[in-house]
Amino acid sequence: MFSQYVYGNYHLKDGLKENANYKVLDHATWNYLKSLYGAYIEIPRFSVAVPVGMDKTDYLVEINLRRFQIVSTPKVKYVNGVDSPLLIFVSSSMTVKELHHQICQTILDVSKEKYTLSSEELVGFSRLWKFEGNETLDDAKDMLSAA
Repeated sequence: MFSQYVYGNYHLKDGLKENANYKVLDHATWNYLKSLYGAYIEIPRFSVAVPVGMDKTDYLVEINLRRFQIVSTPKVKYVNGVDSPLLIFVSSSMTVKELHHQICQTILDVSKEKYTLSSEELVGFSRLWKFEGNETLDDAKDMLSAA
């Protein structure tokens, strides 16, 4: 089984249609075709549990991932953060804790400096903010300065 972190940033272009632009394959079929033709990149996906009734669950392959924009502010003494916003794409089945770890690891991966800090430590002093509607980063800064 693939780790959710392995496929976090492989986003398919918006507007693609199954069986017209791509085909979902099981892992064995993919490996066979890859052995014949080679592959530039793998784009693994998971099946996500979807409740169908009181006691029934169906599983769908999650093609379109959830889009998150990472902005790190304010800069802290341990990490300079990111200079410009980053996009990551993650599974909708990922928990908030897993998302927080993925974001922290992404920030550490793209940071120019080499840190001895782990993503676990960065999670310890970082916070996630969810922006609604027309809220902006300036609104978050205002809320932080008021606290």
